[in-house]
Amino acid sequence: MQGHSSERRMIAAREPVQRPVDGKLLVVDGEGRLTHAPRTALIDFLRPADLVIANDAATLPASLKGLHVPSGAAIEARLAASPSLAPDAVQRFTAVVFGEGDYRTRTEDRPLPPPLAPGDVLVLGTLAAVVEKLLGHPRLVALRFAASPAEVWEGIARHGRPIQYSHVQLPLALWDVWTPIAGPPVLNEKEQTTDTPDHQVAVYDFESFTCVWEHRRFAENHAEKHAVGAYYYGTKGTLHVGWRDGWTFYPADSNAPIRHENSQLQEPDGHNLK
Repeated sequence: MQGHSSERRMIAAREPVQRPVDGKLLVVDGEGRLTHAPRTALIDFLRPADLVIANDAATLPASLKGLHVPSGAAIEARLAASPSLAPDAVQRFTAVVFGEGDYRTRTEDRPLPPPLAPGDVLVLGTLAAVVEKLLGHPRLVALRFAASPAEVWEGIARHGRPIQYSHVQLPLALWDVWTPIAGPPVLNEKEQTTDTPDHQVAVYDFESFTCVWEHRRFAENHAEKHAVGAYYYGTKGTLHVGWRDGWTFYPADSNAPIRHENSQLQEPDGHNLK
């Protein structure tokens, strides 16, 4: 939020940066007065017995690009709603379907999909979905995935992307849309009652930046092309530090070259980097 003497207006975030060093905090007191403060000043506004509510919601990577089989046209389906939040009831969704293109075009300017009809098959990555009915708009349909719940989850995890809009030009990863405390999008009974952590976060505050180390056993990230190593995400791109495959830097600018250097290991066992 940016304040002026005569107006206040929202400024859309243009880069997928969580917890920026210069982030702002908007404070509303009991009288409705607004105060602008640095994000780091949050602790100064807390008092004993205050209730702190943290949003641990995690969204699905619900943007699925694919093909409208009857016409052969390229489409994007965005999963918008499900009749149930149960993890084994994921075959049916309400979806918004767009024609060819991607998020770089404003949503209101995206073309319509080819004419959709009940029975049409959409191929979305490894999944096939059937249009069950139209919902009063050329874009809005009820979909049924022709797959088991496990296959649907795998297909969404492998092929889905976070839904995003044209004001953010860089492609988003799940890391960009989930906070460090985000849980899985749905939980089964075992996960809801277990004492074993599936998500651990360590935060290191330095003078000029904050480093977040996160370990989780869910939420595959499509930017991660290596099975071994550590990934570091920044505003300029993604750095993978591997083992025998060395390090690779994937720039956020799609026109910039990928940089790579082979590993330098202590042989014969290759246990340490030189």
